[in-house]
Amino acid sequence: MAEPPVRLLLGSIHCHSTGSDGTADPGEILAIAGAVGLDFLAITDHVPAVMADHPPKRPAGDRSRGAAVSFPAQSAGVLRLPGLEFSPPHNHYLVLGLDPADVPDPTDLPGWPRPEAYMAFARRWPGTLGFLAHPDDPGNAFLHLQSYRWDDWAVTDFTGLEVWSLSSEWSRSVRNYREAVRAVAVGVHRAVPPPNPVTVARWDALAQERKVVGIAGTDAHAYRTRWHGVRVTVFPYEPAFGTLQTAVWAKFPLDGSPEAKVSAILEALGQGRAFMVNRVWGHPSGFVFRAGQAGPGGSAEVFSSGDTLPAGFPARFEVAVPIPCWLRLVRNGVAVANTYGRELSFEPLEQAPAAGPGRPPGPENGAIGRRQEAWRAEAWVDEPHWSKAGSGFFPWIFSNFIYRELPL
Repeated sequence: MAEPPVRLLLGSIHCHSTGSDGTADPGEILAIAGAVGLDFLAITDHVPAVMADHPPKRPAGDRSRGAAVSFPAQSAGVLRLPGLEFSPPHNHYLVLGLDPADVPDPTDLPGWPRPEAYMAFARRWPGTLGFLAHPDDPGNAFLHLQSYRWDDWAVTDFTGLEVWSLSSEWSRSVRNYREAVRAVAVGVHRAVPPPNPVTVARWDALAQERKVVGIAGTDAHAYRTRWHGVRVTVFPYEPAFGTLQTAVWAKFPLDGSPEAKVSAILEALGQGRAFMVNRVWGHPSGFVFRAGQAGPGGSAEVFSSGDTLPAGFPARFEVAVPIPCWLRLVRNGVAVANTYGRELSFEPLEQAPAAGPGRPPGPENGAIGRRQEAWRAEAWVDEPHWSKAGSGFFPWIFSNFIYRELPL
């Protein structure tokens, strides 16, 4: 039987409905996602549920999730990835492949609220993926937002990190009235700040120890509030879905069931065949990040995001984008090649030593030792109209890693 074709699919991960503290029900949210043109969406309501106004009615004595909403795998032309967010005071954990309706009250789990409790529970379900949500969320005293950072870096049994978070990046960037006014004037959804450099450095360090997948999320709730007497909606679903997206290269069964397609997306995402993109700056169709053998007469094998190059492999890394922009190739958190244009090609002369320079990975930054090189690509667009100083670059694409084994 022929392999299903590999297809680029774009979706939004991490948002909330009336099942917890969002302001639209899942059907409405999926309809909005369809209007935006998403291929998939993960509604990740809080567990235990946090209600914006009043909790839904439920039978007496039922301590399960407040709104056990069952929804089909596909609606409004959008594939729905099952998802939830375990939400103790800190250490929020996104789980894809598991619905809140399938989870008992997590406060009854042995060891709650320690991460080991809900991580162990999620592992009971085959095929689930776990991501640390907004791991370096700083909180915001000006906006009266508490921090929901990740504290327990001793745990290692997770698929990856939410590296780029719409709500957290803006919370980090708007610290006073001047910055708030500028954010509104520039366009809160248009000029999305770059990922938190602390999170990116942590991700780079972790990837030198093991495979770790990076995703983008909006954390959209569409909160309705008043600011100086004016009614405002904070990060409405539609514009939020049009910003930070996670793109996946999936072996997509075109004539398969919605459930089979959802499984294909989750499988590809778990392998790291994905990248993060701010769709405001354009569709990423044509983005390429790969490695092949350098020199004539070599192997024709091609390595993509999520793959591991064998030690000593004379590699050539290639990056391509559909429009000219600033391209960066990053090894172990350090940019080793950059150019402005549509293509970048780089052949490293040697591999990084196993105990390379700089801050060594350790428990405080989420890694315990360097076992491999971690290569990734970035694309930044030149949009002077939206920048603070009148000229500058905004992040468009952050790839996942191609790994390279270190020699023994």
